[in-house]
Amino acid sequence: MIKIGGKYIVEARFKKRVSQVEFFEDSNGKEILYDTVWRNGEFLIEPLSEHEVEYIQKFVALPENSFEEFDLNGFEESEMRGTFDACADDFRGDITDEIKESIESSGLTVYEYLTENGWDHNDTEYYINGAIDIEPK
Repeated sequence: MIKIGGKYIVEARFKKRVSQVEFFEDSNGKEILYDTVWRNGEFLIEPLSEHEVEYIQKFVALPENSFEEFDLNGFEESEMRGTFDACADDFRGDITDEIKESIESSGLTVYEYLTENGWDHNDTEYYINGAIDIEPK
C-alpha cells in the first residue's frame, strides 16, 4: 500500500525504459537537448499528496505492453539515485553536425564539452516508459 509521506524506491519494470533529458542553452538562447536511454535506474520518491499516490499506483498496475510515460519530474520530493548502462543517446534542438563531431573527437562527455564551450546546463529530467516496480525504503 502506497502512503502519503512514505519513501519508495522506484525502478522500471522492464529494461531500456529509463530516459534522461539534459538541457543546455548558450548566450544566444539556442538550446540543445541531449537524451540518454538507460538500461535501468533507481529513484527515491516520497509522495506528498493523494494525487501523487494515485499516479504511482497507476504505473504499478500498468499492463506489460504499455509505454505510457511516468514523469519523475512532477514529484515534489524525488531523487535520482543512479542509472546504469546507457544503451542509446540522441540530440535535439539547435545541435549542428559540427558540434556533434567536436564532441565525439574531444574525448569529453557531452556535459563536459558543452559546459566548457559556453553552454549552460539548465536542467535534467527523468522518465520511465511503462510499468514501474516500487519498494518501500
